Amino acid sequence: MIKRQNLLLLALKGIVYIYLPVIILIFIIYNLILGKGLILSWDRILIYSAIIGIWTIKNYINETRELDIKNFSDVEGIIIKGRWQIVEQSEKALSVKPKFDFLFRLFIDDTVKVKDSEGKLYVEGPRYYVNNLIREIKGTSNIWTKKATEITALVVVILLVLPPILDDTGAFWEIKKIRHNSHLKKVDIIDIDTDNVLGNSVANTNNYGFAVENEEYIIYVEENFNLVRADKNFENKKYLIEKSGGSNIMRLNLAEDWIYYSSGQTLNRISIDGNKDETIYKLGYPINIYIKDNWIYFINLSDNSNIYKMDLNGRNLNRFLEVNSSYMAIYDHRLIFSHRQGENAYVESIGLDGSDRKIEFEDIAVDLVKLGDYYYYIGEDYRLYRRDAEDSLDMQILVDDKVSSYIIANDKIYYSLQSDDVGYPGEGVYSVGLDGSGVTLLTSMTKVGGFAKVGDWILFHSSDNESELKLNRIHLMSGDMDI
Repeated sequence: MIKRQNLLLLALKGIVYIYLPVIILIFIIYNLILGKGLILSWDRILIYSAIIGIWTIKNYINETRELDIKNFSDVEGIIIKGRWQIVEQSEKALSVKPKFDFLFRLFIDDTVKVKDSEGKLYVEGPRYYVNNLIREIKGTSNIWTKKATEITALVVVILLVLPPILDDTGAFWEIKKIRHNSHLKKVDIIDIDTDNVLGNSVANTNNYGFAVENEEYIIYVEENFNLVRADKNFENKKYLIEKSGGSNIMRLNLAEDWIYYSSGQTLNRISIDGNKDETIYKLGYPINIYIKDNWIYFINLSDNSNIYKMDLNGRNLNRFLEVNSSYMAIYDHRLIFSHRQGENAYVESIGLDGSDRKIEFEDIAVDLVKLGDYYYYIGEDYRLYRRDAEDSLDMQILVDDKVSSYIIANDKIYYSLQSDDVGYPGEGVYSVGLDGSGVTLLTSMTKVGGFAKVGDWILFHSSDNESELKLNRIHLMSGDMDI
């Protein structure tokens, strides 16, 4: 128990005396040199703290080694001429301290005990010092081993300081973009014109974009992994992608005869006839994907949830907006996004040309829909709100319960409530008026999600168990359900 406590104390000393000053150094660099606030990543801090703690234990744990010698006085001569200071001396024993390794000597017991016993030399102390002393006694030390600590300390500081700075300044993403552009050499350049039409509706995109339509077809996701094309009556089905596992297909967008979809960390496109399927982006988890004016906009989870854009061929990838956003949508020629700044939360908008950024209202909003004179959204407490677009202080709670997801269609709101299951999937499907009146339970199905409006139908998934997803439909005119 005592040994374990000593190891933990040694690791803690390494973290406090090595890593904490590095964090302070980074803070100074950010505030005084870069003029930016430092956002601490607790994941990174914990990982580096563990690395520093393990490294400190490995190098400075107390150990004893023995060495055959002929004459103890020769050993004394080597030590006196070397990088050691004798602090205590007797006929057959020495206590010495290193003259090197200034930083680490400050927080550990740096005493090394040397004792001669019947032709055996016993050396006890921190492992790193013991190894250095034995190398000098054996005559195997050289300038590089003597400089090893200084070099190691410099490398450690560089490894601790540079990653957060490189990450925040976008250097890592510049490297990733080079890889991205190299991959795109294999992707054909296709001339596509979206004719200023969104690749999918905001309402569908808010619900993971499980369905999209054009004048001829409805394209939708079936059982998470299959991409289906059907006519407007859900007949003449053709499986464009059919698989039994892997990453889910979602976030569908249409651009002429191409279907864009995400699958895990990639963004892909497949021709509407299913003959060609290719990956145009694979740098990690794009969400809230919109196609507008021949550009693809998305939140990049792998880059602190900043908002990115690239063209329809995956080229010209750039960070459009540096903001840790929790949600985004596109209306007309403006991008609306929700984010936190310190203790405050905002919903802002900005022109797609990067100009005229302004605050719409103060709140965290998810799955926001702008309809007429109102914003509809799920708030931080998971309630469904309506807020006047002209008077941001005028707001009301439409559903005073935790909402899992919702969609607006034909002057009604269709929604599901959160269940207690892992991930809070929807429970039941309800409808309510745009003013919050006339709540009606349509079905008590469980694990509801993936609302989408296509044609005269509302689609949604449900499941009675963990594995099987069923596609359901509600007809907007008659209210009939096709289950």
